[in-house]
Amino acid sequence: FQSDLNLTVSISEAFGLPIIEGFFCGLPSLIFSDLEAVEDLFSEDAMIKIADRSDIGLANGIISALGKIWDRNKIMEHAKKFSIEKAATKYIEIYNKII
Repeated sequence: FQSDLNLTVSISEAFGLPIIEGFFCGLPSLIFSDLEAVEDLFSEDAMIKIADRSDIGLANGIISALGKIWDRNKIMEHAKKFSIEKAATKYIEIYNKII
């Protein structure tokens, strides 16, 4: 793997698509709990939620996530709850709006 963690710290992150893409690769996510899609995406086997939107909260979340032993197979299993076809359709819709 080229990455150990998908870190998502913005308020709105493309319907959570980058998180789901990470799940398909077995990549765990670290996110703030106020992200719009967090409840739809959450699994304790696949992500850690940070309640405190601060630098210290983020730093502690990173330390916690990197210190955890993740089961990448469980993360990929969690990804099956989401449709990559739907994600691709959303990307195409956004792309078409831009051009």
